[in-house]
Amino acid sequence: MNTLIQDISITSAAGAVVSDGEHSWQDLSAFGFGYQCPDVVNDVVAQMQRGGLSSRVLMSRPMLQLVEQLAQLTPEDLTMTYLCNSPDEAFEGAIKLARGHNPQRREIVVVGQADFGCMTYSRAMSWGGCNAADGWGVAVDLAFVPFAEIAALEQTVTARTLAVVVNPLEQLPELLLLGREQAQQIRQVADRHGALLIACELQTFGRCEGLFHSLVSGLSPDILVYGEALGGGVLPIGAYTARRCVNESVYGGRNLALHGSTTAGNPASCAAASAALKQMAARTEHEVIRRFAEVTSIAAERLRRVLAGSGIRVSTGPAALQLTLPGPSAAALAERLRQHGLLVWQRGNALRLSAPLLMTVSQWSDSLTVVVDFMKHTQANTDKELV
Repeated sequence: MNTLIQDISITSAAGAVVSDGEHSWQDLSAFGFGYQCPDVVNDVVAQMQRGGLSSRVLMSRPMLQLVEQLAQLTPEDLTMTYLCNSPDEAFEGAIKLARGHNPQRREIVVVGQADFGCMTYSRAMSWGGCNAADGWGVAVDLAFVPFAEIAALEQTVTARTLAVVVNPLEQLPELLLLGREQAQQIRQVADRHGALLIACELQTFGRCEGLFHSLVSGLSPDILVYGEALGGGVLPIGAYTARRCVNESVYGGRNLALHGSTTAGNPASCAAASAALKQMAARTEHEVIRRFAEVTSIAAERLRRVLAGSGIRVSTGPAALQLTLPGPSAAALAERLRQHGLLVWQRGNALRLSAPLLMTVSQWSDSLTVVVDFMKHTQANTDKELV
């Protein structure tokens, strides 16, 4: 959890910039969409004028349009979409579905260290299980294996395993994106033991060609969880999409509302998501992805030269850059970056910057230049403060 930015009370936001009325910052602290995209705002306002909320047992046209959009974008064998109030709720729903599909099994195997959310199952599974013993009351056994270590996964997944859960982006101690060969091997291990494969793409959704890293890597999950940027920075919404056979084994042909919540899939949030998906289509084109990757790589190499010998590790992800410090000074460093106009994510000894989807390549490059120049100055003048 990032505790450094909780004392800021935001009064306005636009694009990648947030303001408290006196100061403004580039918000690079989350894998979000950005703020107040005019097309998203306009579509939401128009929908609110027609009707913003509907009964969960009645289908609305914005909901139908959104699930049809998602059916065209998700991997072709995933066809049953559940809309939720948030990405965290979507993850909980995916686990609930998996448990219903394999009710006789009691174990979930989690791959790597990542943030799955802040609700019961997601909290217990995040960050390599560091919260699993905190009394969160999950009704399954949890096992954790290092990211992409297939031999360890082979030894851990058994006939007791109901699901293997993987986030394609390892987040601690460094950023590491799941490779194609590793993704296919994870799929094979799950198949070998009859376990479902759940991909949680909260941080990679909208940052890869075709929107999902699962499509790029060939991960081929049984259930795909996503959100974070889906509401276009205007309204909260999350979703998970499953294979029809998995859904029908639990719910059959009954009302989809059996697996929903009171306000999930409301017309206003669906309008926001539909508009956001249209914006993402341009953001996830090959050339744009390539340019973001190039800018990030150049900044990372500059930082590695600047920080040579300091013990600070530099890693990159999709439009993201992370510094992992050898000592406990990450919080102080994040605070100093805030004073330079950047809000960054911090956990333990790690700092991460990630570009909102509304951010241009040029804006991202400028933000990274601020970091490089700041670290160069800090390294030259106060080496000891870095560790």
